[in-house]
Amino acid sequence: MKILRNLFYVNTKISTGYQYRDQFAIIPAEGINELTDMATYYPCIIEVKYDGPDIDPLCTDHELTRALFEKRVEFYSKRISQILSLLSLFTIYHFKMPSGEMQWYNDGTKNNWILPIYTINNLTAEADSFSEIRNPTELSSEKDYLISFQDKFILPDNLDTLFDLFFGSTEEFSERFYKSAKLYHNARNIYSESVSLSFAAFISSVETLAQYHYQEKKICEKCGQPQFSATRKFKEFLLTYGAGKYLDKNYVEKIYKWRSDMLHTGELFIWDLERTFSMQSPNYSKREDERTTLLTVYFYMRVALVNFLLQETKQK
Repeated sequence: MKILRNLFYVNTKISTGYQYRDQFAIIPAEGINELTDMATYYPCIIEVKYDGPDIDPLCTDHELTRALFEKRVEFYSKRISQILSLLSLFTIYHFKMPSGEMQWYNDGTKNNWILPIYTINNLTAEADSFSEIRNPTELSSEKDYLISFQDKFILPDNLDTLFDLFFGSTEEFSERFYKSAKLYHNARNIYSESVSLSFAAFISSVETLAQYHYQEKKICEKCGQPQFSATRKFKEFLLTYGAGKYLDKNYVEKIYKWRSDMLHTGELFIWDLERTFSMQSPNYSKREDERTTLLTVYFYMRVALVNFLLQETKQK
């Protein structure tokens, strides 16, 4: 067994740690040298257990070495993606890997990792055991957690349960749920680049799970069409697993129509077309309405996906 390490970003400073069973851990990145105080995302370390065979550096069978290396990379890249996507869904924080011009790289000599904003020294890429978590992260009840905006890193008290349900479900279910979580995660990733596409991805994160959930609905014998259209599946799913009394049919129809107009006719949010925030703008009121809608969609899609995981996996 090996513990593989990597660096990632989260949109809050972390000084405490969290470990899920014997599978992965999140720990603060020590030895950080901040090169600027303008950062909005902060580096942390993720440790992931890998049970695959070790790669012998002295092995002369290059085909075997390459096969073992590719197997490790395939497992590690997907597991990292799963963990960060699920953490971004299960918590109020946004976890992401560096990308584009914000890539970490190892100088290859002293285990020093370098980024234009930060440098972190003496971080080995793997270890034989998880790091000791000296200061565990505070937990909050799910009800209070959703409306909390503390200035410190706090996790929901059912986080272990949510990961248990995900990793303990069937391969088909976990893969379907992962794809929805990935869409939700991507929606948060692209928000700063396109509010419209972010909104569409939030909607699609629920729509793709609704398509899977209602896939066995019958075909109409008269017209040959599914008795549950895509729109109806989305509406039924959100009203069933969403935020209860705070949702109504008109709201669900409104946001689904906005999503369809964006993808099929190019009707983008004002936020993408007009990058001014002046209250004197003739589009100010519409832009604020879009902003409010996006924030509620971000919340309602999260609630629906988490509730679905909690309810459906416990019924199986």
